[in-house]
Amino acid sequence: MKHHQRVALMALQIGKLYGLNQGQLENLFSAAIMHDAGSSTWEEKARLTKFYFLETSNHCIKGYELFKDHPLFGAVADIILYHHDRWDGKNNRSGLKFREIPIESRIIHLADRVDVQLRDENYILEQSKNVCLNINNEKGKLFDPQLVEAFNDLARGNVSG
Repeated sequence: MKHHQRVALMALQIGKLYGLNQGQLENLFSAAIMHDAGSSTWEEKARLTKFYFLETSNHCIKGYELFKDHPLFGAVADIILYHHDRWDGKNNRSGLKFREIPIESRIIHLADRVDVQLRDENYILEQSKNVCLNINNEKGKLFDPQLVEAFNDLARGNVSG
């Protein structure tokens, strides 16, 4: 139930390490805390908890529609729209790939896929090896390679405050 909070906190840490400015970090946090707002059915929510799933654009489009004209959240609508776009562009309805995808969207995608692998019933440190392996196996495919490296630094604890 705390998926969005965990994704937002992970995304912020990755964003800071990657060197995002304060405005980008604020937009990143706002988008991450609301990234699945367009998911409206329990079936859709259940599909999103699988590490690999094919159809992602429905809830992204709905989330974009919810926020695009909002006076406070309009700035994050595009981030939400692209937050499941693959780094390599394969199967992206948007047609975007690589650095064309907003950096904040790429970070949320990575943090989101980390979080869906975590199980509350298992001690988190016992899960880290498998989570890191899955993320690294998708480096350059699902995920931006530089962001995976930032994630690896965080996962190893090689980052100072």
